[in-house]
Amino acid sequence: MKLSGRMPDVTLAQVLAFFSWIVAQFVAYGVLDSVRSQLVLSAGSTVIAAAWKFSDAWIRTGRAKALAANPALTTDGK
Repeated sequence: MKLSGRMPDVTLAQVLAFFSWIVAQFVAYGVLDSVRSQLVLSAGSTVIAAAWKFSDAWIRTGRAKALAANPALTTDGK
């Protein structure tokens, strides 16, 4: 698993989306006391984290297609 470089397997955006979702869940079910506010925060953070991951996947797909179309774009020689 490649964690750094031009096209890592796990990106910083994926890690940040995951940790922000975890923090929001802890806040929702540990700090908030009304069920409605817990559900709103939990669902909202889930939608935002999913959108963040989908947008990251879209960007990665575009980069992969660009490299497939022109392999000379790679600078690391691999």
